[in-house]
Amino acid sequence: MYDLAAIRRSAAAERVLILAPDADAAEPVRREAARRGADLLSLTEVSQATEAVRATTFDVILVAAREDAGATALLLRLIKAAACGAPRILLLLDVAKAALYDASIRTADETMSLALTPGRVCDAAGVGVAAGLRHGPIIG
Repeated sequence: MYDLAAIRRSAAAERVLILAPDADAAEPVRREAARRGADLLSLTEVSQATEAVRATTFDVILVAAREDAGATALLLRLIKAAACGAPRILLLLDVAKAALYDASIRTADETMSLALTPGRVCDAAGVGVAAGLRHGPIIG
């Protein structure tokens, strides 16, 4: 078991779960969501994620595709069935492999390319948008 109290609490912040098979791959999105003030939990294990979504109401769940397309579709169904409330579930995947992930794409609320910048991912997920935090153009 892990400690959900480690998630920072804020009345206005979105609660975001990031579920990725590799913690390092999810780090840029995690950093951007934290910068925007989101209450974050980043996990790699499916069992921990299902426990977390049963115990905590998340606004957004970002799921990075697993290598196995069937496992990804099953994971999305498990998360959706176990979730408290109705979080937006967003799938992040390599668009070149999208045809393999058809069942996952149908299960997720939205699908985004792994090639997007962390700022664009957070914008699409709505993280920090209510507080006026968006990814802007680079000037200079």
